[in-house]
Amino acid sequence: MFYQLLTPSLIDKTIEFIKPNEYLCTGLSEKLLAFKKMPTISKEHFFLLFNDNNDICGILCFCSNGRVLHFLPFTEFSSEIFSCTIKLLQNFYSRTIHTLFCIVGMGSGCDFLTKCAIQAGLSSPQIEIDYTLMVFKQQIPTKNTLSIQKTNLGLSLHRCFLQDLDLLDDLNTAYYFEEVFSPFFKCNKFILRKELEKSLQNQITYALITEKNIAVSKVATNAIGLNWCQLGGVYTHPLYRNKGCASSLVSYIAQKLKVSGFNTVLFVKKNNIAAIKTYLKAGFVKKDIFKIIYFK
Repeated sequence: MFYQLLTPSLIDKTIEFIKPNEYLCTGLSEKLLAFKKMPTISKEHFFLLFNDNNDICGILCFCSNGRVLHFLPFTEFSSEIFSCTIKLLQNFYSRTIHTLFCIVGMGSGCDFLTKCAIQAGLSSPQIEIDYTLMVFKQQIPTKNTLSIQKTNLGLSLHRCFLQDLDLLDDLNTAYYFEEVFSPFFKCNKFILRKELEKSLQNQITYALITEKNIAVSKVATNAIGLNWCQLGGVYTHPLYRNKGCASSLVSYIAQKLKVSGFNTVLFVKKNNIAAIKTYLKAGFVKKDIFKIIYFK
């Protein structure tokens, strides 16, 4: 077993490797596609794990913001994989200004990499959040029948673009305060706004708005891969919850993506029973275990 830095000559082989299980690593897939398009300006560092037959059997992606994405489809991790992964982590973080912020991906891979990070002498894990990975399973609708459920709340569906930055700003900030921030994460509204701006430029976003042009519910893709899109940032204003807003929006965007040739995946906190019920209602089914492990 050995790791090798991804080069343009290996990108097609790498994409083919993850393609059958892309739903497990859609964020990684998006970054690989970006690397394929413009390898010389990529801010990510990809390392491919090869077995003794010189076949790709795993991928690690070190992002510029401190995240580590991965696809490590093993039922068991051998001592050989542990050894070469610990060595890779030590070598990479000794030669870069970046620090390990979090590990994101399938539960088994996150647990494995956390053990490796500890053995490599990196920072200790601080917060572990368990998620349920869910995939959209409804039949493909026809374009003529595709519609959003009516909520009878005087709301209208709105496809959002960069000019809608102010429209979504408050709702997006509320989402981060309620769903993301903790004593470990500090709020920076300027960074939140810049991230929202970037999302509106590169992702697909829909919102339900009132007659007074106030956004009360939103959903967006946060990764667009080869055959899969990942949803994130689903949020509804407290006054409009339990009225079908989120389930309608999520089902609608998943159907739109299906018509465009994309499958849809999302992950939700394992203990968020209300959200899981919403996604089941919208046509999603539980699939796998997902994790985010945060470090100092």
